[in-house]
Amino acid sequence: DYVLFNSYPFGEELKTVKELCRIRKQNPNAIFLHRVDGPISRVRGIPNDQCLDQAIVNLNDHFADGTVFQSNWSRERCFEFGFNQAKPFKTILNAPDNSIFFPAKSSLSSQKIKIIATSWSNNWRKGFDVYQYLDQNLDFNRFEFTFVGNSPIEFKNIRHLVPLNSKDLGQELRKHHAFITASIDDPCSNSL
Repeated sequence: DYVLFNSYPFGEELKTVKELCRIRKQNPNAIFLHRVDGPISRVRGIPNDQCLDQAIVNLNDHFADGTVFQSNWSRERCFEFGFNQAKPFKTILNAPDNSIFFPAKSSLSSQKIKIIATSWSNNWRKGFDVYQYLDQNLDFNRFEFTFVGNSPIEFKNIRHLVPLNSKDLGQELRKHHAFITASIDDPCSNSL
């Protein structure tokens, strides 16, 4: 009855279009919902990616009966890029599994304030210039800083952990007082 397809087919554009055509032909009454984030050129900061964004707009124009945006920020940027605003749309935010991601049951006892940041992507736009600055300038006598994920830089003072599965990440987050993020134009960060 419903077909949900993703924002960007990751190099499989022709295959995706053929598959959508096949499904539409077999299920002419199905409702096609297009899940969108981005625009990619804005998120990555690479102007050449505008051709990918245009391909996403075209995919949406030709196949989507409705659009699901993963954040209001992404929706507004996509409308600026040329998405059809007359087509039905809804924003559905990313949601954590609250059986894994929940606050600590008791206050942390620590003389230092513990800060944590996470990112799967090592793209500089995820805030690595800020994390590099903090690595060099934060008062580590007062603060502890942990970064979990992939990083394009080697930290000298910030504790760096490799990406963790959800359960382990939830446990690690609860060991800290504050979560920060410094990402730029992030459509709807899973970590946030």
